[in-house]
Amino acid sequence: MEGNKAIKWRRFSRASYSAFCSLHKVVNIGVLTVAMVANADAKAKTQRDTVSVDSTMKETLLEDVEITAERTASIISQDGQHSFVVVQQDVKAAAAHSVNDLFKQMSTIDVRQRGGYGVQTDISIRGASADQTTLLLNGIDITSPQTGHLSADFPVSTDVIKQVELNEGGTGTAGTLNVTIQPDTFDRLDVQVLAGMYGLAEGNLLLNLKGKHTTHLANLFADRCDGAVHNSDFRQAKLFYMGQSDKERLLMEWQCGYNRQSFGANTFYSPAFDNQWERTNRVLTSLRMETKTPVKFTSSIAWMRNYDHFQLIRDSSYGENFHRCDVFMFSPEWSRRWKGGKSSVGVNYRHESIISTNLGVPMEDDSIPVFHVDDTYYKKSKRRDILNIYLKHNIPFKIWNLNFGVRTYRNFDDEDRIRFLPFVNAKVNLHRNWTLFASWNNARRTPTFTDLFYKSPTIEGNTHLKSEFSSTASLSVRYRGKGLCSEVAGYYTHGKDMIDWVMYHSDDIFHSANFQLNNMGVELNNVLILNELFKCIPMQISVGYHYIHQEREDDTEVFKSNYSMEYLKHKLVAQFFVEPIRNLQMQLSYRYVCRNGGYVLYENRVNTGQLISYDPYGIMDFKASYKIRKVEVFGEVNNLLNETYFDYGNVPQAGIVGKVGLIYHILK
Repeated sequence: MEGNKAIKWRRFSRASYSAFCSLHKVVNIGVLTVAMVANADAKAKTQRDTVSVDSTMKETLLEDVEITAERTASIISQDGQHSFVVVQQDVKAAAAHSVNDLFKQMSTIDVRQRGGYGVQTDISIRGASADQTTLLLNGIDITSPQTGHLSADFPVSTDVIKQVELNEGGTGTAGTLNVTIQPDTFDRLDVQVLAGMYGLAEGNLLLNLKGKHTTHLANLFADRCDGAVHNSDFRQAKLFYMGQSDKERLLMEWQCGYNRQSFGANTFYSPAFDNQWERTNRVLTSLRMETKTPVKFTSSIAWMRNYDHFQLIRDSSYGENFHRCDVFMFSPEWSRRWKGGKSSVGVNYRHESIISTNLGVPMEDDSIPVFHVDDTYYKKSKRRDILNIYLKHNIPFKIWNLNFGVRTYRNFDDEDRIRFLPFVNAKVNLHRNWTLFASWNNARRTPTFTDLFYKSPTIEGNTHLKSEFSSTASLSVRYRGKGLCSEVAGYYTHGKDMIDWVMYHSDDIFHSANFQLNNMGVELNNVLILNELFKCIPMQISVGYHYIHQEREDDTEVFKSNYSMEYLKHKLVAQFFVEPIRNLQMQLSYRYVCRNGGYVLYENRVNTGQLISYDPYGIMDFKASYKIRKVEVFGEVNNLLNETYFDYGNVPQAGIVGKVGLIYHILK
């Protein structure tokens, strides 16, 4: 089966030809695991505006089967590994303006916004920081080595996302988030326009062309806003293209993306300055190939460039910085299925470099000009090479699956030894409706260039920082029966030399430093699918809860943390989905957030020395959409209760925001 084209079953029907059509093909059957995951499964069943052939099929509940990703290039996908997945139906139903807004509705993920509409957002998992979470786009690592603040600049709109997968382990010390984009299997042309409060305007174009062996997907997105709070205006543009060629013995995928945004940065980096400004640009391109031979060879090569221009005082050179960061990646893998299971060996090579007016060591040749800026030159630079080699083996059995292996880690810039990072992932089918997952993963992370070198009137990096190390053990149990999906998970992460930015006293600036931090947590997720239990309109309720407790093993006195020690202690998310009449869908979402730590109170941009604890807050969002033939109209309201809240201290977030939009499916 290794050499055949993979297909995906999304549902079973009683039609006599269903199984026959899948003979001699690799079949991937997705099982959704957490609240939003099961949420998607339910919506797939309750969706009414599907193609006509689906409406005649009698659906049957699928038995739990392991999620696989045979056609997705991902360095972290492992058989038997526990994954959280959000699929396209969830993306469509959510009142999410950006990819980052979508993450807010997952209980496991901490989303800390500075600007609105995903302009600058930090994404982290299970009490970690944004730097400690690896972000992937179609399996390509887009994490910024400059700073985690820039990692979540995805060059795509939410309309082209097929699924979001959260994996334990991988290359991030906290975990890995993979956003998957896949071309459709049909021709498609959509045009979307949106308007909202505070001068919000958006245009979105999606084109998909399907040929005999090739498929092409293009997405053009642009929006602007005057800002809901002081100095929070923004302009964004995103351009993305993906192509796919599927031949008899070779699968190839290529993608390129561009993201540009400029925005008023309010008090993003220092409450003493409320007129900050920033512009970022990202270019990404990659090529992936996969052979369909007994010994499968999979390889990807990618390049990413980020530009960052920051002004501490808008339209002023005071505190002004320019950075250009490049990343080159190469990841070949060989795998073979045999009687003893599936064995794989692979390499992940990553070259990171930066030229900057602030970050790095002084350049011998300081004559490199800053692009489109007169009489300004990059003065500093830094480069490093990171190599990971991994061996893994998967043993599948009738009721259980075991995956184990080891990764080697070597940073050639500042480490003189190879680090070995073993991992084990196991899955046991306890019963038709019950599944047990257990895992142990180890990871290592190099400090960002900002952690090491940044200096300004308000923060100072540390060139003596050590690389982080984490070891995580987790256990989870999932139940999936008629009308109910439920899961409980627990984990413990031992963190050594974890990096945080801290103040040591009330009138101090921020310093980067290593700390010994252990996180332990519990996750609960439940979905009740009412129309599976009763004869009623499509309707479901989902609830997810995440609790974290943190312990420190060091005795360093700290006045205030900015990241790792300001974790989400409690996060509760709830959603109610209903389709009261044909083609009318509505979803009401609520999230409750209680954060550990606090922020220094500033009055008239002056440090009072007073530390204020973060207040818990609750945010409610609503979205309704109605489809009439080729036209779909929708309305969204974010922060329906007009809650006043902070994700970062002294950076106020928007109150109630309303939006209306229209999608015209020109070709579908």
